[in-house]
This record gives sequence, structure tokens and C-alpha cells, in this order.
Amino acid sequence: MHLPDPAPILFIAANPSQTARLRLDVEYREIDESLRRSRYRSRFTLKPRFAVTPKDLRRALLDEQPAMLHVSGHGFRMKREQGILTGDAADAGYRDLLFPEDLLADDLARYAGGIALQDEAGNLRIVKAETLAGLIQHFPGIRCVVLCACHSFLQAASLHAHVPYVIGMSAAVPDDTAIAFSRALYDALGAGSSIPDAFGIAKASIPLEGLDGEDLPQLLAREA
Repeated sequence: MHLPDPAPILFIAANPSQTARLRLDVEYREIDESLRRSRYRSRFTLKPRFAVTPKDLRRALLDEQPAMLHVSGHGFRMKREQGILTGDAADAGYRDLLFPEDLLADDLARYAGGIALQDEAGNLRIVKAETLAGLIQHFPGIRCVVLCACHSFLQAASLHAHVPYVIGMSAAVPDDTAIAFSRALYDALGAGSSIPDAFGIAKASIPLEGLDGEDLPQLLAREA
């Protein structure tokens, strides 16, 4: 399956104040360059949103009505250890979250996985997988969602019920690997590749560029 022509692409990014700094601006610039230099650049419009809050996400979806949604930032999973919920430790340069003890409140217990947006003050605002899927289902024009964040493949099944193609990361992903994958994905889409072929090219490009994490990107696919 190819994206429709024209294909609005909504790029959303958030790097809340409590989380490790990521090069989300670099990822956006690489995607923008990939599409601008591509053979079929006239087919695509790239619409960025940074420091995204839940309100911003809703409004951007309504305003842009995208065919493709690209989410860039931190993702997380929760695991139970010794009767309490703890977050996976985040190393510098990775797109997963560290939850210090003062964030292990009762309200975190209901999250099994999700993405990090931010509130109006720039602080962490967690959006769980089911919540994101509940919003996405009202936008049937979205043909593909890319979750360029750690552990984001945990959310893929929830989104895949409403979107034909969902790309996520199966574990913690290095920032450099995420950027390289995104660059190659949009190089391929801009050259006219189908979504599955573009995914395959992007995945193969990770070791081609001498980076780790070839096994991290995962695709759920079905025909529309």
C-alpha cells in the first residue's frame, strides 16, 4: 500500500523537562530534507508540532487531517518488581523513561505503556496506548502511524485496530538509530516505495550506517 496523493504527514514531538534530552529537531530536519529532495516531493506536506501537549495533539489532528502520523520522543513500559511499579532506567541518548521514586504514585499504576507528551508548563504528561488509540480511531484518513520512541511496539496492537500500518520500536532505541531509521523511511517513501517496502529499506539502513538496533523497528500491516 502507498500513501494517498497528496499525503499530509503530521510530525509531533515532545521532550518534557524531566526526561533526557533528545535530538528531535534533528530528526525532523532529516525527514524534511528526505522529502524535499525526493522524486515525488509534490505528493507530501510535512507539518511539524513541537513541545506537544494533549490539547496540541488533538488540534493538530483536526487541523491537518494527516494520512501519516509520526510521533517522536520518549516511550515507556512499566514492569512490576517486588510489588511496586518501576520504570525502565533511561540511559543518556535513549528514548525511554526513568521514573524516580517520587513519580511512582498510584496514578501511574494504570499505565502499561505509552508515550510522553507534556503539559503547559513543559512537565511530563503520560499518554497510555489505549488513550492514544481512542483518539486515533476518529481519524480514518490516517493510513500509517510511526512511533519513533522506546518500547512503542507495545502500543502497536491498540493502534492497529484502527490504522492499517503501525511502526514501533520493540525496546529502548538509541537516538542515532531512531534518526537514521526515520531518514531512510522517508527517503524511500519519497522515492515512491510502498509503506512495507519503505519500512524494509529503513530497517536495513540501520546496520548499513554502522548503527545498532536493526531488530528494533517492527511493523504491523494489513490492507486498508
